[in-house]
Amino acid sequence: IETPFPFNTPLPGLTPLVVASPVPTLSGGMLPTKNGCNDGIFTGESAPYDGASLQPSTDYEKNFTLMNIGTCTWDDGYTFAFLPEFSTPGFKGYDIKIKKIDDFVKPTKSITFTLKLTASHIPGTHIGAWKMKDDGGNFFGSMVYVKYVIGTKAEREATAEAASSTATAEAK
Repeated sequence: IETPFPFNTPLPGLTPLVVASPVPTLSGGMLPTKNGCNDGIFTGESAPYDGASLQPSTDYEKNFTLMNIGTCTWDDGYTFAFLPEFSTPGFKGYDIKIKKIDDFVKPTKSITFTLKLTASHIPGTHIGAWKMKDDGGNFFGSMVYVKYVIGTKAEREATAEAASSTATAEAK
């Protein structure tokens, strides 16, 4: 059977309608990745914020808050998993496993994971990444990361000297 016109060929005078992408975008460019009934989205973090300067070998805490936007409860065996393959080589990250019933996260609820970390002693930019993982080992949700800078000794001394000069000038 022949058709009066070929399919998928625009007719003269008709302009195809451009439709926005059905994929939602989030601040920070992080998209959640659904895996079955599991999904999660990044909703907040604590300092140090991306690009912050830290002193070498300084202990610090970083909090990430994630919301369960899937339909399954995050329970025993779910993990806030460190991703060495997306982190600076040598970054000392670790996993946080959900174990206690008080920490289970029902759909629409949130959880804050607190990481206790130590800054590198090596000058440069350092990144550590994490993502949720279910009890079957499947990753889902937003990937989150900490990103900080360790300046060289000369840069740290120059910053300290500038701060001292500013404080002296303000005291006058």
